[in-house]
Amino acid sequence: MQPDQLSALEARLGYSFKNKALLQRAISHRSAVKDSESYERLEFLGDRVLGLVLAERLYLSYERANQGELTKRFHAQAQQSALATFARKLELQAFVVTEKGSQLNERDSVLSDIVEAIIAAIYLDAGPGEGMAAAARLILSHLDWQAPLIDQQGNPKSALQEYSDGRGLGLPVYEEIDRSGPEHALQFTVRVSLTTGVEAVGSGKNKKAAEFSAAQNLLKMLTSKQP
Repeated sequence: MQPDQLSALEARLGYSFKNKALLQRAISHRSAVKDSESYERLEFLGDRVLGLVLAERLYLSYERANQGELTKRFHAQAQQSALATFARKLELQAFVVTEKGSQLNERDSVLSDIVEAIIAAIYLDAGPGEGMAAAARLILSHLDWQAPLIDQQGNPKSALQEYSDGRGLGLPVYEEIDRSGPEHALQFTVRVSLTTGVEAVGSGKNKKAAEFSAAQNLLKMLTSKQP
């Protein structure tokens, strides 16, 4: 890859490499280079760096969460699809070096590997002491580690409470604001609000369904405002 292309990638990552060869290796798929020159070894290390950074941040940020919840949050953010989203957010697919004519750079599996390899490259390039901090800046800036955790039953009320409580926004307050339609087919409308004044409404065939809808709508509103 040409120097100007590597510079463009560095700008996206917010990190300037002292050893450009590390960055070049981190984006090189084995279909285009020798196995020894591909990102695979870096991916191995990056997976461990990512795990430590993410585990530490979740542990410190969710003081009331038990091991089970922390594990769910960890796996939600460390899974392949989350890392591929991370990669696409930075448009890393445009920089992946693969065999000509292939579309390997669009695969979630490859993009998630590239993210881990780049994390390792930054960790190694920054060196002892600074490496972990530099890797953490990249990870925590672009991985949606604060995303609300929907439980296995898909309960948006629980997710909204976790989200608001974790940010000191207080408990959500639900209020029925309308009830319409014939007795056998009532339609309920509920408003949910937080102490900050932000609110959303939802509707459903019963009050519980309306509360679920309102909570889901407020979650979408809140998370869409995250940087």
